[in-house]
Amino acid sequence: MKLRGQLALTLVPMVVLPLFVLGWMASEYLVESRRQSTRDEMDTLLQQIETNANTHLTAVRANLSLFSHANLVTNYLGVEEAETRYTVFQAPLLQLFADYASAYPEYYEFRILMPDGYEDARYTQGEIPNKAEEEGETPYFKRLKEEKADYYTEFMINPDNGQPALLATKRLSVQTASRVGLGKEALRAYIALTIQPDFLARQVHYLHVGRRGFAFFADPTGRILIGPKWRQLPERLDDEDWGFLTTLAAEKRFDHFGWMGKNFLVKGIPLGKSLYLFTAMDEADLSEGIDSLHFQLVGITVAAILLLFPLLYGVLQHRFVRPLLHLSEASQQVGQGDFAIKFTQTDQNNELGSLMQAFYTMVRDLDRLHAALREHALRLEEKVAERTAELNVKNSALEQSLVEIAYANKKIQDSIQYAQRIQQALLPDWSPVRERLADSFVLWEPRDVVGGDIYFADVQGDSVLLALLDCTGHGVPGAFMTMIAVAGLKRIVRDEGVRNPDEVLKLLNFSVKTTLQQDGEQARSNDGLDAAIVVIDRQSRHILFAGAKLSLITIQQGRLQVIKGDNRSIGYKDSCLDDRYTTHRLVSESGMVCYLATDGVVDQLGGPKGFAFGNKRFQAQLLAQASDAMEQQKSALQTVLRDYQGEMERMDDLTVLGFRV
Repeated sequence: MKLRGQLALTLVPMVVLPLFVLGWMASEYLVESRRQSTRDEMDTLLQQIETNANTHLTAVRANLSLFSHANLVTNYLGVEEAETRYTVFQAPLLQLFADYASAYPEYYEFRILMPDGYEDARYTQGEIPNKAEEEGETPYFKRLKEEKADYYTEFMINPDNGQPALLATKRLSVQTASRVGLGKEALRAYIALTIQPDFLARQVHYLHVGRRGFAFFADPTGRILIGPKWRQLPERLDDEDWGFLTTLAAEKRFDHFGWMGKNFLVKGIPLGKSLYLFTAMDEADLSEGIDSLHFQLVGITVAAILLLFPLLYGVLQHRFVRPLLHLSEASQQVGQGDFAIKFTQTDQNNELGSLMQAFYTMVRDLDRLHAALREHALRLEEKVAERTAELNVKNSALEQSLVEIAYANKKIQDSIQYAQRIQQALLPDWSPVRERLADSFVLWEPRDVVGGDIYFADVQGDSVLLALLDCTGHGVPGAFMTMIAVAGLKRIVRDEGVRNPDEVLKLLNFSVKTTLQQDGEQARSNDGLDAAIVVIDRQSRHILFAGAKLSLITIQQGRLQVIKGDNRSIGYKDSCLDDRYTTHRLVSESGMVCYLATDGVVDQLGGPKGFAFGNKRFQAQLLAQASDAMEQQKSALQTVLRDYQGEMERMDDLTVLGFRV
């Protein structure tokens, strides 16, 4: 076979096979990457739902503790005579339960259960039948009595209304008059709350895992308590399927599960003793697009072969085959004893060109140059091998460094993205505020993925409490400070029931300083925040405001007024634990608009000269838009700030709250 044919056959395995192998490896890598990404997404969903559920259960436990320590509850149980208890204390006790139900609408049933299971007192929101006043023989009451801890929670189907519910109870021990001096307290009763598990339903009703996947909650018997709204699930799983799923949940691993005529990738986790959480990804979603991906990779591989094969063949033909054929003809001529070889100029600037030149020289001086050429070739090969080895070592080290850098960067970015989800979870639900203050807006734009600005809202009846916090720094450090501040606010406002703005700021200052251990001379940090608290009482039409270096802006009948907060921040080392703040009282009039803003607005650089946006420009913008709807004001303010910033870098986190009374 001639050299050209051999060259073509040699290129087939050298080009075609490697490209097909690379295409197959790329396809497998992409498919596995997609599957791993799906598993990571399902893990993240499970962790997020578990965290939210545990947070809510912690809040329920705290409220139970609060209820159990109420004077009316202890006074009620402290009376041993049933007639006195019912005639004197039961009506105020039921009113107390009604007040709690108003504050926590999801708590729809309050009961006092005696140690034998008798319902001594009961309050419900709405008309809910009471199918059994004697709960002593019910399965859940038996489990309650067997529980050693004071607190007990169980997810179940409420036998009174047939709906999924969270039952939360706490043992109550009260010292009665007849047991004074006996040295111990007797078990008097249980306080029991029946709660709508909306905090679970909101997380799975409209959740899509992939395109067709879903999540659901089930009790220990395999009954599905809460599932997706958009897909019908069976009421209960059969014993074999449920045994398989509980094993998966106990081991917290993924597996394939045939259910409802489809194949799913499933993972679950137990949430306490009475609830399981599962996520199911339809495997059709996993395989969707893989066939198309395979066809694309095959097409790319075939195109690469069709392009590279003739290109390599042409290059090799021109650079190697033709010169070699010429050398072959010259060798045959020399072999025939004809040394009068016609010299042919070559443009080869490589070993082959040197070989051709050496061949012509060799013909003239074969003995002398042949040995020299062999020695030269040997030295050249050693040097090439040396250099090649050095380059291989350096390339390996460089590749390893790049892999480590890419991995570290991905971990950092994943952590920051997860921190963003956590911080967004801290933001309050604005819908209760909008029900009282229909014309209102929130403009919250962190400088980075997460930031040091955050806002807080608490609605109790006709009273709306709004808080704006500007914490030290921005990015991840600022986000950590917002978590500390919001945790303190929730405890002060919701758990302790404080609603006077100056008292809230004072207690928040104490909470931040003690949490960060900045209340002593050896404090290693000096962090804090600026804050503003506004309480709007729609019934009395009063507005209470207190600020720590943040102001309240009001506009009424075209007149703008700035009510400045106290010139003291919260939490820093130089602040005192007993710092006091001033509450300003305003009488709201129809059409009055109010604004709270952090300094990220006025400090933003921009414009033709790169100056700060400033208070004057900010107040002029608010005054110009004051008569517009709040959402229009928000859009207009965003546009003005973005246009003013231009190509300049964002300076700080930015938050503005606005509402019309």
